[in-house]
Amino acid sequence: MMAPLLPREWQTLATGCGFTEGPVAAGDEVFFVSVNRGLVYAAALDGSGTRIVVETGGGPNGAAVDASGSIWIAQNGGRVMESKSFAAAAGVQVVSGQTVRYAATDDVDGGFDAPNDCAFGPDGRLYFTDPHGRLAPSRGDGPSGRVWALDTATGAMELIAERLQHPNGLCFTADKKELWVSDTKTREILSFARHEGRWVSRVVDVVPQGGPDGIALDAAGSLWVAATDAEGVAVRSAAGDWRFIELGHSFPTNVAFAGPGLGTVVVTAARGGRLLAAPVEVPGLPLHTPRLDL
Repeated sequence: MMAPLLPREWQTLATGCGFTEGPVAAGDEVFFVSVNRGLVYAAALDGSGTRIVVETGGGPNGAAVDASGSIWIAQNGGRVMESKSFAAAAGVQVVSGQTVRYAATDDVDGGFDAPNDCAFGPDGRLYFTDPHGRLAPSRGDGPSGRVWALDTATGAMELIAERLQHPNGLCFTADKKELWVSDTKTREILSFARHEGRWVSRVVDVVPQGGPDGIALDAAGSLWVAATDAEGVAVRSAAGDWRFIELGHSFPTNVAFAGPGLGTVVVTAARGGRLLAAPVEVPGLPLHTPRLDL
């Protein structure tokens, strides 16, 4: 059986939007963020234009959408790069219309470093990575990266993993049993699964080129990885074979699926402040979008 063809022709849906990150499907649009401008954008999938949704301040990084259309933001607090926006604390923000509020603030277990990416889990909680931000204050020797789960109803936090080198992108497997996390420094794809009341980790694979950032799974079990300094997207089949999509001068930061049937792959390319899109043969794996009582 031949492997599905990988995209070759890419459409630019947005450009000049600063350091782009955090794409997430929203009907006939894609929400994405500008880390250094403190903005959330929306781009039409038909290429008809881009609009500013809201200014969050600080450094919005990853994004997830719930069933009501509210946008949940992993806010790094301007600790990754200098922000052109107003100051904002590190934590988790919720955008509902033009209202921005915090669902988790920088006051738990010694505080957050720089929340990076987020995704809803099958249990309705918001899972997010928290690596050490370049501009974050030091928390001592050794790696300090962590992965958290936030109960959106109660605000309770669970620490899934700690002392990771640089946890970054994350997604859940189709069977809902494993949380996969990319580590940019080690280039590993890590798996975390609940076993006898505790989280157990293993290494799924090592990305062959580029520091992995955002990740997404498609319906066939292939893992799509934004391979930053390799200037492209690495795609790992369910069998463990790797292929690579070259994007030229791009520095891709994240990847997601969008549009009807999730038949379009979108990539945030920080060089040029762009959002790129291309049709795919295999659609994306649907994300968890819980109904939340806000």
